[in-house]
Amino acid sequence: MSTPPKNQRQRNRINQPVKTKSKTPAIIARITVSRCNFRKQPLITPGNIIGTLPHNSIALLLDQRSVRGTYWYFVTFKGQKGWLSSQVCEVRAAKKLHLYARAASNFFLRQEPDYYSPGKLVSTETSFWITSITESGWANMRNSSGQSGYARLAWLNTATKSPKPAQRRSTARYARANDDFYLRRQPGFASGLVTFRIYKGERLRVIQVVKSGWAKVKTQRGVSGYAPLNWLDTAVQRRNTTTPRRKIPAFGRAKKQFYLRREPYYRSRKSKYMTYKGEHLQIMNKRARSGWDNSGQVGYLPLELLE
Repeated sequence: MSTPPKNQRQRNRINQPVKTKSKTPAIIARITVSRCNFRKQPLITPGNIIGTLPHNSIALLLDQRSVRGTYWYFVTFKGQKGWLSSQVCEVRAAKKLHLYARAASNFFLRQEPDYYSPGKLVSTETSFWITSITESGWANMRNSSGQSGYARLAWLNTATKSPKPAQRRSTARYARANDDFYLRRQPGFASGLVTFRIYKGERLRVIQVVKSGWAKVKTQRGVSGYAPLNWLDTAVQRRNTTTPRRKIPAFGRAKKQFYLRREPYYRSRKSKYMTYKGEHLQIMNKRARSGWDNSGQVGYLPLELLE
């Protein structure tokens, strides 16, 4: 004969739920239609409906039966047992899931599938992703901040729609330099200079715009730095589709004497090689957008100086 509890603490332990540490994945039934009826018996008869379950609701499967050629599933949903038709739900093992759910109320997210396990308080409407569900009705889940743990399936609302992933918009734009200047290492005139000079009319790619009126840009040669926005002409398209590309011949003759440039700009440093009028040149690299060509492996000269 068992002895009665001696104190109030022992009486409270008797009234608390039993520990359930089993992590065996359960068999679940997920509603695939917009709304379905939850029935007392596996029959479609009037007065047999307990309630309705919305789309994506999850119930634990207890038994199944075939009645008049239709499979019925005996499930439990938030502590209430009933029958679902196989035509309104799909059955699968509750492991390797990726189901979206929200907290229906405040609860403690447990470290183990057990009421006695330590946990952290979770507020209502907190978003989670369910990864697995145990036979005892505990859901293993995690949120976007990396917090993970166990909670009762009855504490969650799985009928909510998962948020759509935000489409990343490319902030990259294109601009031209209004004047000659040097790039800065940080947004501000007090910052150090990048040992690279930007020439007027040079095409730049705007990577990021800073609130202080500066922009992080990148040149066509891969050098990046910061420049003031008032020194840039941002009304530049990525590609000019209206103007066709100029057809560049494979060979040409120089119209006059000209020192080749090391970069495709007039103010770039001069090369040691100078072309003479009528000299036969072979074009090795074509740059139709900027209007410059590479003659051999020496330097650049404008297209208008070729015939």
